[in-house]
Amino acid sequence: MDVQKEIRSLMKQTFKEKKDTPFSQGFRVFRKGKLIPNTKMLMGNPFYPQSRSFKEWERGFTVAYYRNLERLDEQSEKTSRESFQNKGERNG
Repeated sequence: MDVQKEIRSLMKQTFKEKKDTPFSQGFRVFRKGKLIPNTKMLMGNPFYPQSRSFKEWERGFTVAYYRNLERLDEQSEKTSRESFQNKGERNG
């Protein structure tokens, strides 16, 4: 239980500096890859479940996730398209 309190206080300190909305906090945690100290886990939602702030934080995290997924899909398409074109030039 002490670890959870420590993590929550760390999260509050991190976000007090910038006075962000819960949405932008969740977005930043995903985009910047903010980790819990001494672990490889992303920081979790610092708000109480079922609160509006909790849901907004989750929405920000989810939006960042799907934007990243779209970006990766575009990169994959570009790479495979270039690969296909290069093979076509050699064979054709």
